[in-house]
Amino acid sequence: MRFCTECSTPLINEDNSSTSINEKLRQRRESEGKSAPPREETLDSVVESGKGLMKGLGGFMNKAAKSIDQSIENNRQSSASSRNIPKNTTKSDENLGYLVCDACGGYYQLEQGESPDDFEDVCDCGGKYRYQTEL
Repeated sequence: MRFCTECSTPLINEDNSSTSINEKLRQRRESEGKSAPPREETLDSVVESGKGLMKGLGGFMNKAAKSIDQSIENNRQSSASSRNIPKNTTKSDENLGYLVCDACGGYYQLEQGESPDDFEDVCDCGGKYRYQTEL
């Protein structure tokens, strides 16, 4: 046997199947003088509500998709404009400079697309590299 958790009253085991619930609702409607709407009307109402819901949801999804597409396009444009760095007009045979060690005299000739900032400042011997345009 089960009891109410608030008042400790014993609970009667009831049939809570959909059939028994529908029967109790039918009895209540009859006792209150109400009648159940015809099944076709109920289904038509549900179908119309569903259509309205889907139409509203579809409109929302279209707006969301357009907003996302616009955001992606804006990001592409801003990304493309930030990458429009002027092209290096130096010739491939032009001297781009050297990193020269102040201790051992070793050097590295910079190549196309390289910058002195791309390298560490310390030589293997412990000396420091200095950027020079000529040796």
